[in-house]
Amino acid sequence: MVEEGAHILDIFSQFITNGIFKALFDNWSYHDLDSRLGAFLVPRFLETMTSDLLGHLGPSADRHSELLRMSQRLIAASRVPLEFHDAMTLREFVDCHVGHNLRWEAIGAMLSLAGIAMCDVRAPHPACATEDERQSMKKCLFYSSTLCAQFCESLETLNDVLVIFLYENFLLYSLHLGDQSFQTWRRLNDAINAMFAHGLHQKLDGDLHTPLFLIELRKHIFGRVYASDISFAVFLGRPPRVSQRYCIIHRPLDLKADAYEMTGEALEEELAHLDQHEWNTNIWARNRPGTVVDRLYLIRLFYLQAVFFIEWTASIHGNVDNDTLYIISSDLLSWVNEAMLRRERLSKLGLSSLAWRAVTCGLPAAATLAKYMIPGSPQPSRKWRDANAFAKVIQDLSVFIRHMNYLHEPGDANYEIFRQAKAVLQRVIATRLDPHTLLEERELQTCPTPIFPPDMLSIDQWVLRPEFW
Repeated sequence: MVEEGAHILDIFSQFITNGIFKALFDNWSYHDLDSRLGAFLVPRFLETMTSDLLGHLGPSADRHSELLRMSQRLIAASRVPLEFHDAMTLREFVDCHVGHNLRWEAIGAMLSLAGIAMCDVRAPHPACATEDERQSMKKCLFYSSTLCAQFCESLETLNDVLVIFLYENFLLYSLHLGDQSFQTWRRLNDAINAMFAHGLHQKLDGDLHTPLFLIELRKHIFGRVYASDISFAVFLGRPPRVSQRYCIIHRPLDLKADAYEMTGEALEEELAHLDQHEWNTNIWARNRPGTVVDRLYLIRLFYLQAVFFIEWTASIHGNVDNDTLYIISSDLLSWVNEAMLRRERLSKLGLSSLAWRAVTCGLPAAATLAKYMIPGSPQPSRKWRDANAFAKVIQDLSVFIRHMNYLHEPGDANYEIFRQAKAVLQRVIATRLDPHTLLEERELQTCPTPIFPPDMLSIDQWVLRPEFW
């Protein structure tokens, strides 16, 4: 472990010296990083780590020996349980993880967030001159982050930053190996197990021995892990691991991350801006149009996705309403396309976030619409099959197909899913636009007996199932 740790520290210091971390994190709002879990800790971690590592690691011949000593120091520090008190400040919390107390989970969290940012950039970029260099750095960050996770697992010391690191490591696996990978699924399980073991599913409010910023951070941790578990369960058809029945779900206070540094009267004044429902009354007075657009877009997206799943679930249980399912699928796909067409206005939705929305929302909606276009399949009523509605569906599917090339390139994690989905959708559109299709459709309508097996065109056979793509 000591030798491997020295290798990771060497890589980490080179990323600092060459300005790679700075290039990735300086404009991180473009990569959707400043909205990620624990992102407010990154500037504070990076500042201290930079001075600490560069102060100990010079260009001397004993660099490797110094790296080995630092690796041993990190192993010893990471074994020490952390203790908190109600008067602890954010600065003191950060100091527990950096400087002389530098821990592997802090290093791992930085590597994971940098790896996520590297997945969003395209060469040439200040962090990488060529695409080959970007791919090499991405793999280096991925394997270094994985090794840090193995260190932390063997040291068996649980804390909040470790849970954050394991969650970000899961997201990095999702971007690197794809959402259907068993290893990605296992990494999510690691984050969930750590969250449960740390007690974040229990009551958090009212803890007199924990500072406010840490209570709010723990609420955010549980919310992100719980949401990811539900998203994976829906998208991959796997049972969720976090049951609401056995958890207390807290809504975090509507505070900006800057408020976590406040104490005393300044904090009381910030809390005074919250209404009786703990929402910030100053939200509309802030000059942040990009953030408002992001939130409004996601609210409607999640609403359309929820309605779509309700209608789809009803359809597989024999209570299908083809008109409603057709309409909501069309609206959902149009809204996904809208984000990709106007992505420059969605300041927080980076490339990886857009790709995930396209996978979880766009593909199921596109599959449902494509299903309705197959001759002989159940059809919505005639008023939804006029020329304008038909042209709109063809247009939306075509736009979605075009954006698949932008969202994923060969070598990206979910590229194979998009490639297969694109081929299927293109075949459906080509078949539907074929002049012979209309004649075949009329023959199907007059055929006294079905020419397909009864369950062949059942939506449950292929819509929303990843193996279909």
